[in-house]
Amino acid sequence: MNVTTSDITDATRLVNFALDVHTAPGADEEYAELLFVHGHQQRGSQIDAVRAHKCSSWLGPLAADAEHLLAGGHRIAQEAVGLELLQSLPNWT
Repeated sequence: MNVTTSDITDATRLVNFALDVHTAPGADEEYAELLFVHGHQQRGSQIDAVRAHKCSSWLGPLAADAEHLLAGGHRIAQEAVGLELLQSLPNWT
């Protein structure tokens, strides 16, 4: 499966996942999990199921949740996971 720059841009805009968080192996997935736990879903632009699948496939075990979120026309603002929360976690300090 090829994910294009446009797909990543759409995913970033709609879900606001921090695609550039690469401080440790698995950090992207851990950050996404924090978003799902601490974030609040908001209305966003709905995208078709194929594009939602392509945009969320990098999230491993969270891919299905993210795909459902995108295809349902929702997003999670990355501000839900701020510096205070990250500093309280051992893997992020």
